[in-house]
Amino acid sequence: AAVAKGKKLGGLETVEYQLGLFDGLPREAQLKFLNAAVKDFDKSAGLINAMTDEWGSGDPDGLGKLLNAQMDDPELAETLLYQRNRNWATWARQRLQQPGTVFVAVGAGHLAGPNSVQDALKRQGVETVRVQ
Repeated sequence: AAVAKGKKLGGLETVEYQLGLFDGLPREAQLKFLNAAVKDFDKSAGLINAMTDEWGSGDPDGLGKLLNAQMDDPELAETLLYQRNRNWATWARQRLQQPGTVFVAVGAGHLAGPNSVQDALKRQGVETVRVQ
């Protein structure tokens, strides 16, 4: 629909970049992450539903707690969440200094709890407001 209306589309990251993040982790961290994903696969739908409920009810702190409970490896959290959140916040702050309107969509897990995109934007002097 956006393309049909002449809107420019882009991504904050490429698939290659995302795979490179995972590939850059130590082998032990990769195995731990993959084993946990397989082990907890049956629980993933329930977790996603719970995360959606927290976000939909306007409870980013509850969402952050759910997310952080799943991300118990500090190196993994830094690589897969926090550094990316800081990168995106920097991009958004710089983009806000240009004319025009931009719509940015990221996974809800990046928008909650400490080290979220909002946290990074706040540290960079950008105020954010949740729109419902």
